[in-house]
Amino acid sequence: MVVLAAHPALSILIPVYNERATVLEVIERVREVPFDAAGGCELIVVDDGSTDGTRALLDALADVTGGGTLQVLHHAANRGKGWAIRTGLAAARGRFVVVQDADLEYDPRELPGLLEPLPAGTTQVVYGSRYLKGKTDVNGPGDANGGRNRKGGRDARGPRGATMGGCSGTACG
Repeated sequence: MVVLAAHPALSILIPVYNERATVLEVIERVREVPFDAAGGCELIVVDDGSTDGTRALLDALADVTGGGTLQVLHHAANRGKGWAIRTGLAAARGRFVVVQDADLEYDPRELPGLLEPLPAGTTQVVYGSRYLKGKTDVNGPGDANGGRNRKGGRDARGPRGATMGGCSGTACG
């Protein structure tokens, strides 16, 4: 069970556009995941101008939960998933941030494994990939090949990162 906290270690962003059929289920599935993050987590749902009744559903949910660690934010009109993520990032208070799609493309039960390297400080960013099939790859400055890319040049891609295989969904890698 997710521990929701006022000062979270983890912010879970859920961008939503016309997801009336799945949004409550994804929120429930995220809440069922046992996150071990000290400080718990917060859920931020950003409705990106939905026209299918999603907004009313989320407003009713926010009224029932009393706000707290569930934030429901709205765009007056559809601005796109990227803008919804930006809105969520601006509201996020967690040390780490995850984007969880509302259409159940990603299985929230995979998140603890994906996030595992972050608290230890062994990596600064993680990406899920369905193509790696359970393998883990660490790359970037300071990795096993001395921060060199496969062609032998210096790796200037930014922060050290990890990729975890076995994630589901069409947009993860």
